[in-house]
Amino acid sequence: MNPNPPVAGPEKDPATGRTEHPFVMTPSADAHVRLDAHPTHTSAVTATITGPGQNRACALLTARGFEALTEDTLVMARIDHEESQ
Repeated sequence: MNPNPPVAGPEKDPATGRTEHPFVMTPSADAHVRLDAHPTHTSAVTATITGPGQNRACALLTARGFEALTEDTLVMARIDHEESQ
């Protein structure tokens, strides 16, 4: 007796002759991200996220260096020089 029996793979559709693969839908990323210059720091960018995919968009932006200010607003600052006060 084989301890690892073969697993049934995708089968050909008799009508089309094509191999059918199971289709898994990924959740829609309907988040909208608005990028803007920070109002008081010229070297900073703000990102405001709206829509149902906020968590995913927030995770992607934080992975790229943005930091969360609020639940739907993030900021990324690039300081190449001292800013005037």
